[in-house]
Amino acid sequence: GGQERPHEEVVMAIVRWNHSDDPFWRPWQDFFRFSGAFDDPWARSWSRSSKPHLNVWTSPEAAVVTVQLPGVDPAALDLSLEGKTLTLRGERTPLELGDGESAPRRERAFGPFARTVELPFEVENDAVSASYEHGVLAVTLPRAESNKPKKIAIAS
Repeated sequence: GGQERPHEEVVMAIVRWNHSDDPFWRPWQDFFRFSGAFDDPWARSWSRSSKPHLNVWTSPEAAVVTVQLPGVDPAALDLSLEGKTLTLRGERTPLELGDGESAPRRERAFGPFARTVELPFEVENDAVSASYEHGVLAVTLPRAESNKPKKIAIAS
């Protein structure tokens, strides 16, 4: 008789492809971003459109985070700071339509959102301030004194 081969178990792992880490995709990603042809050609990115856009500026003294929130009531926003992490939560409510009214085009997203920003330095928590003007939230986060650059005097 013939000899039977021992049974080998083949295990395959399913790994989800992340296009942002693929060196082949990177030039195309830049092309789509800079050409304006598409905001992002990947369908999963459409869910990102509900998140408000933000900018972060830093200086030796502070960081400033600005968030575009047109039409959002600032009283309905929840802003918190834990360590170096700033978190903003809120909700955009859809425009209520009256009888006989319709919205043939809706590009502004609505619904709950959350944004988290990791700051590059420790913050002086008691000195953080926030303002809301013309639909833009501005949060000023002063750098902690213990984290500011120190000038060292040299004795001669």
